[in-house]
Amino acid sequence: WRPASVSPSLPSPRAAAVHFVPAKSKPAQNVSQYRDAEMGRHYIKQTSLVVGGLGAIALLSYAFFFHGGIDMVIPAEDRLFIAVNENNLVRVKEILESGQVKNVDQGFGGSSTSALMRATEKNNLEIIKALIEAGATVKYEAKGRETALHIAAYYGYLEVAKLLLLSGANPNVPLEQNALTPLHQAILKEHIDTAKLLVESGADVKLMTGDGRNAITMARRLGNPDFISWLESIRRINTLFHQVHGH
Repeated sequence: WRPASVSPSLPSPRAAAVHFVPAKSKPAQNVSQYRDAEMGRHYIKQTSLVVGGLGAIALLSYAFFFHGGIDMVIPAEDRLFIAVNENNLVRVKEILESGQVKNVDQGFGGSSTSALMRATEKNNLEIIKALIEAGATVKYEAKGRETALHIAAYYGYLEVAKLLLLSGANPNVPLEQNALTPLHQAILKEHIDTAKLLVESGADVKLMTGDGRNAITMARRLGNPDFISWLESIRRINTLFHQVHGH
């Protein structure tokens, strides 16, 4: 008996060992060069991305600052209010003349304070004129029924009050809180010249505040007898006028 011969289709372990050729490893120098090349390509790629991003930002910035980009972002009414707040008459006129402002009375960010009211707070007579010429509503009432004339009376801005009254402002609008009229506010803040202007422009000295005071009773606390006498004479004249004309 003899062992069966090894199948010729299966190589012997020795033969396999003879035919197996292990892969040659790259020399250390070649590996280092390959890594450096890969790092270089990665750096160039990242640099290109950064440069491209910076270029896009620069392009957008150029368009934004030099080609009216801000005008495309902020509504014209808000830009107008900002210009008024900065006392920038040139910018105010530029925005008004652009034809982009649809509502001159619209407040900043949807608030009820109009550009005219803010210009009155700033006591900027030229901007007030520009706004009125552009169609700002002089009788506009903000939240609480406050008007530009209330503001002018409160601060004693005599010239502004004159302009508002000549433009049709109502001197007898009472605030929702305490029913204060522009005349009441002028007296409370002791702006006698402004109070006289209001009375001469039709402010009713008999109108009562929410706590039951009229212009004369409020004036008595000021300790100004001449002003009190003047108000009382106005009241008598008004009373006589109404009696004669039956109003």
